[in-house]
Amino acid sequence: MSAARKRAEPMHVALPGALSEEIRQAAKRRGDAPTSLAAAILFRVFGERKVEDLLRQTAAEQIAPGQARDASGLTKLQRGVVYMIGLHAEADGFCRLSPDNLSYLLSMSSGSVLHGVIASLERKGVVERGCRLSGRATPWGLTAAGKAIFRTLAGTEAEGGEA
Repeated sequence: MSAARKRAEPMHVALPGALSEEIRQAAKRRGDAPTSLAAAILFRVFGERKVEDLLRQTAAEQIAPGQARDASGLTKLQRGVVYMIGLHAEADGFCRLSPDNLSYLLSMSSGSVLHGVIASLERKGVVERGCRLSGRATPWGLTAAGKAIFRTLAGTEAEGGEA
C-alpha cells in the first residue's frame, strides 16, 4: 500500500440495497464480514489496476445510476429536487407543486421515492417544510444552503442572482 493511501481520508460508501444484499450473502457464505469482503474486492480491483479493464469507456454513472454526488454532496436526483423547488418557488419562497407533479417533472417512478429524497434533503438542512393548508400540498422551501445550491445549479452564482 502506498504512503499516499495510508494518509488519505477514509471513504464511506453507501451501496444500493440489492448490491448490499449480494455482498452480505457472499460474505456469509465465505465466513467474512461484509465490509471486509467489499474492501478486499476493491483492493483487488485497484491493486491489479483492473478499473479500466472492468469499466472500459463506460461512465460509472451509467453502471451505478443515482450514486454520483457532486461537490455539494447531493445525488443527481437530490439536485433535481432542489432545482425544481427553487424554480417553482412562489414569492414567499415556497414551492407548492403536488408530490405527483414534482415526481412527474423529475421522471420519478413513485411518490415514495420523492418523499425519501425530500426527507434526506431536510436532514441535510437543504430543504424546509412550510405550513400546510387544508387540502393543499405541503409547501417546500430552500434553506440558505439550499438556495446557494440552487443558484449554482441555475447558473446564477457568478451573477449574484436571487433564488
